[in-house]
Amino acid sequence: MFLTIDLNHSAEKCTRKLVRMNIPSGQEMEVCQIILNNCAQKRRYDPFFGLLGQRLCLLKTEYIECFEKAFQDQYDLAHHLENVKLKNVPKFFAYMLVTNSISWSVYENQQSIGQINTNLLALFRTMFLTIDLNHSTEKCTRKLVRMNIPSGQEMEVLRCICLTEEDTTSSSRVYIKSLFLELVKSLGGFNELNNCLTDPTLTEYFQGLFPRDNPKNTKFSINFFASIGLDGLTNELQEFLRTNPTPTPPVPAALSIKEKEDDHENQGHIEALHRELQIQQQNKQDKKNKKNSHHMV
Repeated sequence: MFLTIDLNHSAEKCTRKLVRMNIPSGQEMEVCQIILNNCAQKRRYDPFFGLLGQRLCLLKTEYIECFEKAFQDQYDLAHHLENVKLKNVPKFFAYMLVTNSISWSVYENQQSIGQINTNLLALFRTMFLTIDLNHSTEKCTRKLVRMNIPSGQEMEVLRCICLTEEDTTSSSRVYIKSLFLELVKSLGGFNELNNCLTDPTLTEYFQGLFPRDNPKNTKFSINFFASIGLDGLTNELQEFLRTNPTPTPPVPAALSIKEKEDDHENQGHIEALHRELQIQQQNKQDKKNKKNSHHMV
């Protein structure tokens, strides 16, 4: 498997060879790991790996689930990745996201994943064969349009990212940066990415990316996207922060009876000392006046 992937520069040929190997069911994750390891070790990202991953997902549902799981695993292990891997791996997954090979949001019901993927699998296979066997762009485009392909798969993965200071490391932030910059590039521009992230049907799955639980986390997300030149993604978050100022600190709990008594005693003691000081000052003044009167006589 490793040699098949490493020595083939055509995603189509490599996919066909992998299919002919009759890889046992349950070994799909190993295939995904080999693809990711090969991709990560290259000096620069090779689009071959994204094309290969996309084709495998179109052929077999299990690869979709395995690559989605691999996305979360790679993000969790970002602090162990070298600099080159921190760029190559996110670029691979950016391509997988852009082509809807893996998902952007999360299914609430895991059972529905299998059902929906099963329903779409026949369509995906037809799409794959249509693209693979047509060498005319015009004919291929017309056939794909006639398929009435659903607008967007229900998708997973980005929910695993929680963009706060406590939940990220310097490495995971580099990973997120590489991922989003590649998404902008692959989608064809900032507006296209922004449209995906502000889709009303998906926004609940991006709460970790754009946290609103407290001002500190909100500001961290805003500053992060500003630092990578994508501050426009946080326009709604900035408006939220502006219209929801930092809450006032809670009012201290009422003093207990014992505390009130102690405060009363302390106040009485202070007042007594103040009266005593006034008496001493008055006595000094009286003595001084008496002394002055004696000298005058």
